[in-house]
Amino acid sequence: MLNHPHATLSLSMAVPADTIIDAASRAYKVERPEDVRHRLEWAWGLEYGTLDQHLADFVDPHLVAILMDEMFILIPPSELLREIFLATSGLPTSSSKPRIIIQDLYQGRKSFEYLVLPISPTSEASPRVLFSSIPPHLTICSSASKILKHWEYNFDAGRDSFINLLKTSPPPGTTFLPDVGTFINIQYVHDSWSSCYVPPRFLGLEGPDEEEESDEDAASSTMEWEIDTIEDEPQRRLLPHEFQRDPVLKIEPLPHDDDDASQDSYITGVEDPEQYVKASLARGDHEPSRTWLKGMEQWVQGASVVVDDQMLLNDGQIEEDPREQPRVAMSLDLDRPDYLSRQQTRTTT
Repeated sequence: MLNHPHATLSLSMAVPADTIIDAASRAYKVERPEDVRHRLEWAWGLEYGTLDQHLADFVDPHLVAILMDEMFILIPPSELLREIFLATSGLPTSSSKPRIIIQDLYQGRKSFEYLVLPISPTSEASPRVLFSSIPPHLTICSSASKILKHWEYNFDAGRDSFINLLKTSPPPGTTFLPDVGTFINIQYVHDSWSSCYVPPRFLGLEGPDEEEESDEDAASSTMEWEIDTIEDEPQRRLLPHEFQRDPVLKIEPLPHDDDDASQDSYITGVEDPEQYVKASLARGDHEPSRTWLKGMEQWVQGASVVVDDQMLLNDGQIEEDPREQPRVAMSLDLDRPDYLSRQQTRTTT
């Protein structure tokens, strides 16, 4: 049953660190063992250089034998796998931020249920239940790497094979049956632990992780960016045909004294958009919308050449407004356009 060269020496030992590191390395196949060791320490909430000490706390010769046998995998309860997945998905990228201690996820539990499944669908061995004191995070990488190796990195094919096997031969006494989500969690956690970022400060090196801004600083920076850009946001989205037109430049108010302002306080018959802006600023009005001015400019240009009884439509500036109706050229007072008439009633000729 045991196909590992050191299996017989491990029966009286805890889970060997080399076995866990080799299994985790198989996700990318070219990782240095020391790099993977420190990634596991970081992902599990351990102190630097304490992986061997952590593994020595868990001894179960029978489960260690299965763990090191290439013909079997161990599947922990789906609920625990989900909790480990959620903790893994939020690994911090700075040593100044707290990590989740993976041992705390078990809430003092001392015994764990496993399903022992044959790696090959043609195996004569049947699925069975095993209880052990070794926690699930010591078995995930081993099971994932065996599936990748046996199924030539086609994890989905292996997953479907195990699910079909359990449907036809459920082990007696089991309290759970794994589903697709169970194997997805195993694969994700395995990949995440094998490739997670370890801050240089955790390794005793000086690095940029200590200079990263805090969550409060990041939120403040984001808020300031949003405030800075609010004034430049258009009041609506431009229509496709408007992108082909030249923009109407923003006209800054010209310096003038009170006398000039009083002389310009009431200007009529202004049809040029730029002159209208100047007149509006002289009166102390708010600056009109740039997109509204563009639409007004196009409308005035069209009104100057329209013939009798021809329908003059707006250029799309407010085409979605149900209150806007088509206009007839004969109904317009071009000497005093309605945008200068304010709330006065239009004159019909």
